Amino acid sequence: MLILALSCATIAHAQVTWLRTYGGTGTDEGHGVRRTSDGGYIVCGSTGSFGNGSSDIYLVKVDAEGTPEWSLAHGGPGVEQGWMVEELPDGGYLVAGTTASYGAGGYDGYLLRVDAAGSVVWERTYGTSDWEFLYGLAVGEDRFYLVGTSFSGGNGGADLWTLCVSEDGVVIWEAAYGNNGDDEGRAVFASENGGCIVAGTRSAEDGSLDAVLVRYDDNGGEQWDASPATDGDAVGNGVTRTTDGAFVLGGWCDGFTGLREMLLWKVDEGGEEVWMQHFGESTDWEGHEVKGIADGGVSMAGWTAAFGGGGKDMYLLVVHADGAFRFGRTFGSTQDEEARSLDPTPDGGFVVAGSTRSYGPGNSAVFVVKTDSMGFTANVLVNEYADPLAISGSDGPFAVFLFPVPVAAGGRLHLERPFPDRREIWVHDAQGRSVGRTLLPAGASSFVLPGLPSGPYVATILGGGRPMRALIIVE
Repeated sequence: MLILALSCATIAHAQVTWLRTYGGTGTDEGHGVRRTSDGGYIVCGSTGSFGNGSSDIYLVKVDAEGTPEWSLAHGGPGVEQGWMVEELPDGGYLVAGTTASYGAGGYDGYLLRVDAAGSVVWERTYGTSDWEFLYGLAVGEDRFYLVGTSFSGGNGGADLWTLCVSEDGVVIWEAAYGNNGDDEGRAVFASENGGCIVAGTRSAEDGSLDAVLVRYDDNGGEQWDASPATDGDAVGNGVTRTTDGAFVLGGWCDGFTGLREMLLWKVDEGGEEVWMQHFGESTDWEGHEVKGIADGGVSMAGWTAAFGGGGKDMYLLVVHADGAFRFGRTFGSTQDEEARSLDPTPDGGFVVAGSTRSYGPGNSAVFVVKTDSMGFTANVLVNEYADPLAISGSDGPFAVFLFPVPVAAGGRLHLERPFPDRREIWVHDAQGRSVGRTLLPAGASSFVLPGLPSGPYVATILGGGRPMRALIIVE
C-alpha cells in the first residue's frame, strides 16, 4: 500500500500542539513517552551530554505545553540506557533499560524507580555474567512485566526474555523463549485478567526473522505464540490491545516489496489472525510502538525515508479499526529523525517521542511532538531546549556541581564544594569551539565566565583526575 504523507501547519487548532527538543551538547535520544496524570508528559531515553559515563539514563518531565519541570541523568561509569517509562499510582515513575555499570557483569537488565520529583527510590538489576537487555515495561495490578533479550537462556543464541517482578522489583517468574538463533523481546502488554502478552522477533530455521506474539498466564506459563505469515524478514517492536479485546502487533517487514514497510497485525484473544496491513512500498519505513485509540483504531510511531524534510523523518501512522489507512504525518528536517514511542492524549491528540539530528544543541537530541487529533501541529517551529542539567564527575570524594544555571553573561558560577588543588577551566560553545579559559586556584569555590553571547556552553574542569563537564546556559 503506497502512502502519501502530507503535513499542514496553516490550520488553526484549538488543541495544544508543539514540537520540542531536549538535551545538551552531546548525543541524546528519546525512547519512551507517556502522558501523566497531571496533564503533562514523562520522557525517557539516554544521554551522552550529562551524567557519569558515556551514556546514562535520561528522564525529562514536562508540562502540557512541553515546558520542562525537571530532568534526571542517572547511571554509573559504564553505559546505561532507558527504553520505556510508566507512571505509577503514587505519582512516581518506573524506567526499564540496561546497565553496564552494575549487576552481575557485562550488560544487565535495569529497573529504576523514582518519585514524582525525580528522586531515586530504588534500582534493581537482572541478569547473569552474560548479556541481558530490557526494552519493554508494563504495569500490572500488583506487579510489573519486563521484556527484553538474554544471552544466558537455554534455547541457543539470545532468547526473548520476559520477567514478572513485584512492586519492590523482586522476581516472581521469568521465561526464556526462542529458537537456536537470536531472539528478542521489545514490548509487553499487561493483560487485564493477569499475565501478559509480549511482542518481539524470533529466528527462523532458514535464517530469516519472524515477528512474534507470545502470551503468558499469571504464573509465567506460555498460553500461545503466533507469527504473521510474511515472506522475508518481519520484526515485532510493539503490542497493544484494541477496544474489542484483540491484540495488534506493530513493527516492520520486507517480504512484500523487498523494502522495509510498516507492519500492523491484529489477532484475537487466542492468537488467530483478524487482519494484516503493511504500509510503504517506497524506500524504507519502520514501525515501533503501537497504541490502541478510543474509536477502535490503532496508532503507531516510526519513521519513513520516503517523505518529509530529508533523510529519515519521524512518522505517525493512524489506522481505522479494520486496519485501513486513516492518516500519516511526518516531522523532521534535512537530517535523520526517528520516532520510537507514542501515547494517545486525553484531548484526542498524540504525543510522539524519538530522536533528531536536525535540531538541538548537540549531535542528536530528544525530539517530542504533541499533535492534535489529526496529527497536525499549529506550526512547524521547533522549540530547542538546552537542558542546564549539571554533569557530575567523581574525583575521589569530590564531584562538581555548578550553580546558578542559567547564569548572566559575565556572572559568577559557584561550586558545591571547593577542590583542594588548582584546576583549569575551559569553556566551549555548542560547536565545540574554545571560547575561553580560566584558572581556579586551590580552595576556590567560584569563578567568573568570560564575556559570552547568550547560548549553551560546556565548562570543562581539568586536573586531579578525568575531566569533568557541566552544561551551562548564558542568558
